[in-house]
Amino acid sequence: MSPFHHLFEELIVLYIMALIGFLAKKKGIWDVSADNVLTRLLLYITLPALILYSMDIPFSRHLLAHAGWLCLLSAFALITACLVSRQLSTCLPLSSSREGVWQGLVTFGNQGFLGYSVCFLLFGEQGIVYAAIFNIPYLFFIWTYGIFIVARHSTMLNWSQLLLNPGVLATALGFMFYLTPFHWPSTLSSVLESVGLMTIPLSMIMIGSFMANMNKRDMGRLSLNRSLWIACALKLVLLPLLLLPFSFLPVPFILVTIAFMITAMPAAPTICLYAQQYGKDATFAAAGVTLSTLLALITVPLLYMLAQWAGQMWFS
Repeated sequence: MSPFHHLFEELIVLYIMALIGFLAKKKGIWDVSADNVLTRLLLYITLPALILYSMDIPFSRHLLAHAGWLCLLSAFALITACLVSRQLSTCLPLSSSREGVWQGLVTFGNQGFLGYSVCFLLFGEQGIVYAAIFNIPYLFFIWTYGIFIVARHSTMLNWSQLLLNPGVLATALGFMFYLTPFHWPSTLSSVLESVGLMTIPLSMIMIGSFMANMNKRDMGRLSLNRSLWIACALKLVLLPLLLLPFSFLPVPFILVTIAFMITAMPAAPTICLYAQQYGKDATFAAAGVTLSTLLALITVPLLYMLAQWAGQMWFS
């Protein structure tokens, strides 16, 4: 089966998970209070476990130069997205409960869920190693700046949460282990893997549950929201394209391709969790994540075709 079919299958599986959450809420299997419980479960248990497990990879001197380039590409993509989203958010008709959420939708992608899957499908285990390195700056950004932009106008924001929260602590601990020859004991690694992998289905079920909170009128209105379509155009197409000029630098093309594809992932479900946690417009966030994930069915294969074409031009 071609990588294109694998990409489609991965996305469709995620949509089915979200549909389960949507139907569970509509059928009364759980109520709004369950959303808060699942939000805390994801933010404080399963996501940190996924971070610790994914960063438990072997380090070698051969990877040092590649790691430097990947972190540079990741930082460039994130800083560019931060600046663009911050500037444009002031030009759009966004309420205080949506402004930070909109910036988060543009800046942060589904790198920890779809990103790993896509890299594995396209590049095998090497893709997973490179994706984990590329995601190191991302993890720090989303657990600090991501919380800040969503919650900065919230009375619930505690500044210590920007640095002393499970996401940052897990990333710091995982990075220290990454730089050492030590690895998690096999039993602990299995626990981290099992708990961490729950993040993928739970986060998509949560998105479906958030979507179920909207009535048909709200769903139709948000699907036509110009700000969300602009966010999707930036996140899925324009911002990834800014990485292609790195192809003209002495950077291994596989690194540029991985950075390009990961940056092109749809908006991160974590933004929905932040919006729910800090009393922002979680429905708006869920609509943005869902819309970008649906559009990714088209944009991700097309961008991969563009990357292949660029690679042929580069090596011809």
